[in-house]
Amino acid sequence: MISARPRRERRTAELETPERGRYSTGVLRSFQLRGLAVGCLGLTLVACQREPQCSLPPDNARPLDLSRESDRAHFEADRREADRVASEYGNWAAAHPPADTSRIDIEKLRQHATNYCREILSDRIAAAHHVVQP
Repeated sequence: MISARPRRERRTAELETPERGRYSTGVLRSFQLRGLAVGCLGLTLVACQREPQCSLPPDNARPLDLSRESDRAHFEADRREADRVASEYGNWAAAHPPADTSRIDIEKLRQHATNYCREILSDRIAAAHHVVQP
């Protein structure tokens, strides 16, 4: 026959606040940990908002022959990536203008930064792939 042992009740310290009633320390600790996690996430997002680089990720640098379909597709993919990076760079430059730009049009600043980055990246793509015209 199984003996009936008295059940041990879990006792947790409780905290009573006038506006919220009673909370156990486990619940309060859970709230604290969640708040800490949200705070860390916020700091991480702020830290990650740094100036984008006007550069492409490493690529297989080899001569491309644009008369071949696969090389044209590779070249177009590189150009699309360059356009994306240049656009991101221009948007960042427009959102973070230098302090002494009271007379500068933000849209012109965006266009200038985008075009500047696009030219740099286009030159790098052409040099890396020794583009051969058909």
